[in-house]
Amino acid sequence: MLFYAVVTELGRPKLAASMLPGGAPLSLSMMALGDGGGAAVTPVANRASLVNERHRRAINSVTAHPTDAERVIVECVIPNTVGGWVIREFGLYDDGGDLVVYGNFPETYKPVLADGVGRDLTIRPHIYVGSDAEVTMLVDPSVTLATHQHVAAAIAAAFRADRPFRYFRHF
Repeated sequence: MLFYAVVTELGRPKLAASMLPGGAPLSLSMMALGDGGGAAVTPVANRASLVNERHRRAINSVTAHPTDAERVIVECVIPNTVGGWVIREFGLYDDGGDLVVYGNFPETYKPVLADGVGRDLTIRPHIYVGSDAEVTMLVDPSVTLATHQHVAAAIAAAFRADRPFRYFRHF
């Protein structure tokens, strides 16, 4: 596997404790992105920080993978106002500020509007945890964005087949 993430030495005991009955949940709250100091990185468990962190942002969502119960998808949206550098690494931090997952990322230039083009970038690493119930997160509602998939699912749930659909037209 070319691109992957590892649970760090700081994260392992926290993840293990979260799996025990009555254990403290592992609360993921932030994602950090870095440029690897100008070179590709290899994820290792003994990292306590990124090689060269460039941006840290609140995580938007953590969801169960649709077909693999041992995997969760962590999502973070980086706005078009952040960038001007190449993303090569990412890290997931718990609410205590510890790096619990560290991973490499395909070299991706993140433009900003000053470059003449801007774009929001959604980062979605898949993390193996053994069960989606062991990882929880905190979300800052002032920065959370809804994905197209989330909105489509919410609309589909609102118009279920077991409830009558009512359409009102106002003249």
